[in-house]
Amino acid sequence: MHVAILVTLYTAVISLITLLVQTINVAFPDTLEYQYAYTGYTSGMRFAVASLIIVFPVFIFLSWWNHRAIARAPELAGLGIRKWFSYLTLFLAGATIIGDLIAFLNTFLGGEITTRFVWKVLAVLVVSLFVFVYHLVELRKTVISRPVYRTFSSLAALLVIAGIVWSFMVMGSPTTQRDLRFDQQRLYDLQNIQQMVVNQWQSAGKLPVALVELEDSISGWKVPLDPDTKTAYEYQKKGTLAFELCATFTLSSSVANSQNKMTVPYPVGGGVNENWDHTTGRVCFERTIDPTRYPVYKPSPGVPVPIR
Repeated sequence: MHVAILVTLYTAVISLITLLVQTINVAFPDTLEYQYAYTGYTSGMRFAVASLIIVFPVFIFLSWWNHRAIARAPELAGLGIRKWFSYLTLFLAGATIIGDLIAFLNTFLGGEITTRFVWKVLAVLVVSLFVFVYHLVELRKTVISRPVYRTFSSLAALLVIAGIVWSFMVMGSPTTQRDLRFDQQRLYDLQNIQQMVVNQWQSAGKLPVALVELEDSISGWKVPLDPDTKTAYEYQKKGTLAFELCATFTLSSSVANSQNKMTVPYPVGGGVNENWDHTTGRVCFERTIDPTRYPVYKPSPGVPVPIR
């Protein structure tokens, strides 16, 4: 029973701290960090949410069962393994609190303190201090009274529920995350197609009339389809050097970027200043090739010109 309580407690505490720290990173982005990738729920964040939803109720139940058993038989409070686990938890919680304060002071003295760093320090401090105080009270009293136990249990449950709700408010629901990933994949696909169109221009000196011309049986490249609807992306040749790519997006990039849920990745075959902002629904991106930036390849003497 005590081993199960210890394992579920540590899992819940680590998961809660992980969840709070990562959501704080998203809620308060650092302008010095350049991220050009999907920034939704990471595997660690998903595991933290799942652990809290499943493991924390198990911990509450086991803790309640153990507290009831000790209330009926007070001699159980003197078990060596119970005291050993309590002292171990006190040591780890105290060490975490001290390390957290040292990190805060060290960063403050270095002049690198930021809003999100302060929030992360407070999150770790509150969770660790809560665990420390509870086990300190548990060691000082043979049997914790029912009102005190209920108070600690209620506060713990409130803290965990607040952490989960906060994560959903910052990151969005699983449905929103799925829509964001679909939109991100659409951007990757469009950039990939754009790269192939530019390659066609540089190798053949002309733009394709249709995307099917870009497919290559040797390299195995095929025109990607919309990841959700499995329909083809729209392409239209607008002139000798101009073309247009269209796709239908589920969410607006302005909303996603303002909530720090998704950022535009590095363009494939272009500069980082390319504009891939989009609204909800069908959006077209017009592109014009600069021949000085993307010149047509000139074959070397004696090398046959590839036939396209």
